[in-house]
Amino acid sequence: MLYDSSLSFATAYRTFREKTMNHSPFTAGCNAFLVYDDTKECTGRLLILYILYALYADTPLEKNPFLTFFLEFVSDDNQRGGTLEQQFVYCILEGSIVKINEQTPRQISENTLQPLPRPSRQRVNELERSVALLIGDPLTPESTTDHALTQHAKKLDPDMLNKITRLMHDACIRTLTIPEQQTVRSAFQLHADAVVKGCGLSPERLRDLVETNHILAMDVAPLFLDHVQSTEYLAALAKVPVGHSSVELIFLLLSTGRPVGHDFLHAYISNGIRTCELYEDGPQKDKHVRLFAKFIQTLLEKRMIPVSEYLIEIQSFCVGYFRFKGVATLFQLASSEAQRMGFQVDRQVAI
Repeated sequence: MLYDSSLSFATAYRTFREKTMNHSPFTAGCNAFLVYDDTKECTGRLLILYILYALYADTPLEKNPFLTFFLEFVSDDNQRGGTLEQQFVYCILEGSIVKINEQTPRQISENTLQPLPRPSRQRVNELERSVALLIGDPLTPESTTDHALTQHAKKLDPDMLNKITRLMHDACIRTLTIPEQQTVRSAFQLHADAVVKGCGLSPERLRDLVETNHILAMDVAPLFLDHVQSTEYLAALAKVPVGHSSVELIFLLLSTGRPVGHDFLHAYISNGIRTCELYEDGPQKDKHVRLFAKFIQTLLEKRMIPVSEYLIEIQSFCVGYFRFKGVATLFQLASSEAQRMGFQVDRQVAI
């Protein structure tokens, strides 16, 4: 299983599902499960555990077909895993795994999770009684789609619309529970136009949604933007410090072919550079500079932006942060592309 351990768990999981989209969650999970014991790196094993959890995150843990596997990590004789993997599984069983969605396997393996209490014996007994063996896939329409939404698939019930509207506004100020997130996802999948018109979410509130419920926003924000005048909503994202959540969202929009406009991208990239300047020297500044450098580099490598239109911003960024890891690579890439197109580039400018 090939992956980048510098990606967040949530991003790595989405990448995994994109590569296995032709398989059911159960089949994809089995393929990951079967390589666990042969995976040498701890970061790889942590990612496999997260994938087996995330495939069924929208269903009760008791219905996860890999629960038997998880329980082997917390059995009295600890049949599987080292301390780190056992603590990681504790997070899954206790429901606190959502707190590390945006961390990376590398960060977890280097920093080690804070010690967590073992699940109560009563909880483990309950899970053992309801354990789902590897014999079937619980993801049926009845278990994955909100029942009320299913009943009104042709027309969204006013009461349900009010419920979705409340959840959308709550999502701007607090992290929604997994069932609440699934209700919102199902509503957008079935009635995106009605939900967008009914919830009345302002550009500023959509920005808050992206920051507060990042994983949910990655699923619903593109659908939301498909049904509104997206310019003002995107502009709201470019008016605040650029962070990890918005970078992933903008990359998703670009990679799926949704138009965001060159004016927005210019403003967003310029704001990303200004955001780097807001951080004092230290780990946070290093992290943000590397993130933004990788973001721009990926856009160039995938031909999502023309270097000719962004050369000034890119050079400005590289000159200011040339000592940071990844920036030199970005400068070389941008310079090579610019020279190939006939632009004169001073390669000594950053030395």
